Amino acid sequence: MSENKIEKPDLSILTNLELGPNWEEPANKFKEKNQVKKNKTKYIKKNSSAKKEKSKLSINITYDHESITKIKDRIRLTGISYSVEEIVEAIVSKKERLSFKMENLGDNTFIIVKHDGKIFTTKSATIDHIISDSLNSLITKTETRGEKPSGNFNTILKCPITKKLLPPKSYHDFENCIYQHMHDHKIDSDYKNYVNKLVQESDKEVVEKWKDNPPTQFIYELKSNFSIGKKYNSIKSLRNEIDRNFENFVLIKKNVLVSGKKIDILEKVLVNQLKLFYDNNFQWKKDIFFNILINLKKSGFHIFKFGEKNNMFASPRKPKIVIDNELSKICLKIINLVRDSKIISKKDVLNLIYSDKVKKDVILFEIKWLIKEGYIKKFKNDTLSII
Repeated sequence: MSENKIEKPDLSILTNLELGPNWEEPANKFKEKNQVKKNKTKYIKKNSSAKKEKSKLSINITYDHESITKIKDRIRLTGISYSVEEIVEAIVSKKERLSFKMENLGDNTFIIVKHDGKIFTTKSATIDHIISDSLNSLITKTETRGEKPSGNFNTILKCPITKKLLPPKSYHDFENCIYQHMHDHKIDSDYKNYVNKLVQESDKEVVEKWKDNPPTQFIYELKSNFSIGKKYNSIKSLRNEIDRNFENFVLIKKNVLVSGKKIDILEKVLVNQLKLFYDNNFQWKKDIFFNILINLKKSGFHIFKFGEKNNMFASPRKPKIVIDNELSKICLKIINLVRDSKIISKKDVLNLIYSDKVKKDVILFEIKWLIKEGYIKKFKNDTLSII
């Protein structure tokens, strides 16, 4: 019988941990005890004067329980003993295997948009998101054609980004036209700053061309039950309506728990704060180490120290006492060889026991059974030992 191959758990160390689209630095490697920095009870952020002050945001990073369950199941299938540190590193090195709990300690709150779950810290940023990214799911939009501009306009304006022609500031509906243009082209800018950057256009032919093309206008109607029947003729009036009835669009909470799989639901400022905490606070890694150690013990794993540095290892099988009359001669021969060698490769065991009377597939079968039952330990480098 040949040995069945079982896929090993993915416990490779992943060096590129990203918690947001702009995180460029690789994840820090798991620190040993003498490298762990003293934990601070509250998150510290540097201000422009380089002085440290207490933040009003508390951050706690823990492991995702679904991830540790999958890793334990995979380890049980293989029977391989892994160092606890390696298991922990497999968790902390991948954002999908982490969870992030944030709590506002002061008067600030988290604002959660109801229809898509996005999380913000300010009302203005939340409304910006609703208007720029989520409007189509909240409204019905009807296009109408406006009247041709009338008046003696010698100059008009042009968008420096889209190169589209826009009305002059003296135009009666100037503000609504600009808000509409910014929304249609997803221009992320403050209204006043954007207007100041508009380019003046005085060419007569260009001005006449703009006057011959009346601006496109829209009528908006919110789908929400509280505003059925209400119609708005501009983005600005729609924004004002959302502002007035803000509580109908959002949930307000003091704390949030976000899975690493959904880190993109946080606004950029929160992602940046998480990154800063992740890079500068190592206590959470130490906490995860001990929490995973406890989790493994409660799940029936055998925890033991092994190797020159006495590292902690986790085995899916508890050690069994050898009773001679319950085991075959080949099993006893394997056990004695492993015990006498203290640590030996599976290949060496095969070569030393193999003979005309004992085939390799029989030896492999017995080694696999001994590992499964807990008589011997197997490590990821294919070495065997008895603890």
